[in-house]
Amino acid sequence: MSQAGSILPEVVTQVVDLLRGDTTLAGLLTDGDGQVKVWTNVPVGTVPPYLWVISNNEEDAPRKLGAGHYGRTCTVKVIPVSRYRGTKELDDFGNLIMQVLERQPLTIAGYGQAGIVWDVTHGPVFLEAEGGPQVMRELIFRASAR
Repeated sequence: MSQAGSILPEVVTQVVDLLRGDTTLAGLLTDGDGQVKVWTNVPVGTVPPYLWVISNNEEDAPRKLGAGHYGRTCTVKVIPVSRYRGTKELDDFGNLIMQVLERQPLTIAGYGQAGIVWDVTHGPVFLEAEGGPQVMRELIFRASAR
């Protein structure tokens, strides 16, 4: 199998699609125009709550992932952004995000197997932003393909 090119853009696209496709998250994040607020580029003026999905890093894994196979590993950050100063909404979104993404199989061209596992969650960050306070927390997921 060919392993040319980065898997990161495809992994980010699939993560966004999985999050937007979840009916519970869609019910909580759909705006008045019918957009599910899961973004890689957050439009100016977007009012929380929303999810911001960003690519983090990728490595052409120097370690073997299986008999005779080498793979790629990348990390994707999913950042729920809340309008509240506390963390309850962030915790609730974090729980839902983990349910949607954990152990989720992916389809990556050139790879027989790919999937997502939760990696780490960082503490909340409080910001004073235009339109009021915003609180965010990073959830980092690791995707591997081999």
